[in-house]
Amino acid sequence: FFNAARAGAHARIELEGSALYAGWDVHCFGRSASGERFRQGQLRLATEILRDGRRLWNEFATLRGGDPLFDSAAGCGGLPVAATLVVAGRDCERGLLARLREVAVPDGARGAVRGSPG
Repeated sequence: FFNAARAGAHARIELEGSALYAGWDVHCFGRSASGERFRQGQLRLATEILRDGRRLWNEFATLRGGDPLFDSAAGCGGLPVAATLVVAGRDCERGLLARLREVAVPDGARGAVRGSPG
């Protein structure tokens, strides 16, 4: 998102029956190669996942340019890119969640794994 952008992105995934979904949600805040940061503007982001009309996942955010959240440890930690990989469709085995949580995060990056074991 360029500095001063006023933009929105909404993804609504509707699964039926035993359908599976895997998708990335990647956002770059400013053009960091040219030294630009997202200091002004506003972004409205939303991701919804439903199965047979029942809500499985909901994520909504309103981000304002220059918000301290971009630099805070609870937010982006000063990093210009944020990404989320979402996989939905089946209960996963406890062992798989444990193995995913053991994957090393590269230096300079941050990550977490959330899930519901079957």
